[in-house]
Amino acid sequence: MTDTFKLDPERIKDRESMADYMDEIFCFPEYFGRNLDALADLLSEEETETIIEIDHLNLAKICLSDYAYKTLKVLVNAAEDNHCIVIRLI
Repeated sequence: MTDTFKLDPERIKDRESMADYMDEIFCFPEYFGRNLDALADLLSEEETETIIEIDHLNLAKICLSDYAYKTLKVLVNAAEDNHCIVIRLI
């Protein structure tokens, strides 16, 4: 089974909104620490193939939003380390 979603930078404004959004996407366990380090840790353990699509038009929005950019960096690093996570520009 493969999960696919489009990354929506409008949903990542700060730590809380990022945590809510990532939890919605990945269905993290209750012990999710709700910060970028915890996100990185849980993504390293992700076993469900997940494709994260980034619309090239949203790339500028991501780069202009400090927290969305930091989140994207965590997602990209996770994709480099975990074959179950794929980043796709569309």
